[in-house]
Amino acid sequence: PWTPFNKPALRGGLWRSDDLGATWRALIAERGPTEVHPHPARPNLLLGLFEDTRLRLSRDGGETWEEFSQGLPTLDGEVPYMSRSRFQAPAALPDGWMLGSNYGYFFRRDLDAAAWTALPRPAIEQGQWYAREELNRSWSKFGRAMASIRTVPGRPGELVFTDWFGIYHSTDEGRSWTLRIDGIEGTVHHVFAQDPHDPAVVHGGMADLGFVFSNDGGASYARPRTILNNVKCVDLSPLEPRRIYAVGTESGEWHSNQLFISVDRGESFTSSPLEGVPTFSGRVFNSLAVDPRDPLTVWVAAAGGSIADGAGVYQSRDGGRRFTALNEGLP
Repeated sequence: PWTPFNKPALRGGLWRSDDLGATWRALIAERGPTEVHPHPARPNLLLGLFEDTRLRLSRDGGETWEEFSQGLPTLDGEVPYMSRSRFQAPAALPDGWMLGSNYGYFFRRDLDAAAWTALPRPAIEQGQWYAREELNRSWSKFGRAMASIRTVPGRPGELVFTDWFGIYHSTDEGRSWTLRIDGIEGTVHHVFAQDPHDPAVVHGGMADLGFVFSNDGGASYARPRTILNNVKCVDLSPLEPRRIYAVGTESGEWHSNQLFISVDRGESFTSSPLEGVPTFSGRVFNSLAVDPRDPLTVWVAAAGGSIADGAGVYQSRDGGRRFTALNEGLP
């Protein structure tokens, strides 16, 4: 069956093929594991991570499964997404298993052990990447939303894991970890806009960092004094490229719920009063457009609700201060 937004409703389960994928046989009718990790030394020994964030073990190639969470933190009601009791990172070791929680804790279990054992909090080397004071606060993010642990083939004791913010490497089976992200930018770019009269001037909108601009064709970027977080769209008119409009947020929220205007090519911004645009819970601005023939005419699209709530298309003819709704014909 098909659900709204053309997304198929898929039934869960577990299937196995014994002929290289030519045919498949159902082993679990529904709510099967979200991950399966066969042990390299015992192919029929499978570690399964199930939707309730618990571990189960199969000793017969997935035909039957048994509880395998002994020794792990117990579930107490609904488990938050990032919790010591939520697991997303199992891995097979040469002589057992390793498991990471979404809160940066590690557990180990030997092949014939009766329960998991919590590993001591590891030593961590962040390197120069965390040298600045504001980055040192990210220490608390170590292992948050841990996604995967992998062994390094042919190198006993070497592991790599990924979390929300980085990639870490261990050479001693997880007793210590080193951050390995030199050359990797953990950023999200939403939009770029180039000055039509000066190709060296580039404006950009990013998640977390907000508005950025370059005066050397993108070789380097700077941020204005005004903090604009999660800028989703940037636009300007070729008639007045120093006047820039951007939608973002003043706080650390993900929702882009404010319009900002710069008259100095992005060096600084002021926040629009958005007169005529209703304030409603969940309001977001993901797009805007400036009239190429008039730098004071700008349209914004407000999402996050219905037309009755105040969502829709709004036009300003005074440079983004006062707006009028243009919703005739919209559902």
